[in-house]
Amino acid sequence: MTTNAKIGYGNLFQLFQAAPANDFVTVAEVTSITMPPQQRDAIEATHTESPEGWREFIPGLKNAGEVKLEMNFVAASDSDSLIRSTFDSDDLTRARILFRSPDSPTEAITMDVIVTNYEVSGPIADKMVASVTLRISGKPVWGH
Repeated sequence: MTTNAKIGYGNLFQLFQAAPANDFVTVAEVTSITMPPQQRDAIEATHTESPEGWREFIPGLKNAGEVKLEMNFVAASDSDSLIRSTFDSDDLTRARILFRSPDSPTEAITMDVIVTNYEVSGPIADKMVASVTLRISGKPVWGH
């Protein structure tokens, strides 16, 4: 059986921009998207009569984690401005990751985010890069 694995080329990260676009805007020159881990707390519920002295757990709250982007940094570009304005906002921002594939429909994760880190590095003998961390609030939605 042949594999269905795909490379990350063509995947896009987008932020919703109310004005002037009133639509999702692609963050340009992204070189890597680290997908959010889904995590869940395990709440200990062990009691004095737990069977055979084994610890017992119940499901706790879920956490969608963070999305991390690496990108080529272009000072004062539309993407730089969009990320900085999203960082400055005191509101949640809608974001989505589009998984592109030429032979299947586009799959997406849509989520509400807060930009928690925007870090730029400008090495003397290499390209300038930016790292962006976005904390997800609530449940991400998978779909087309």
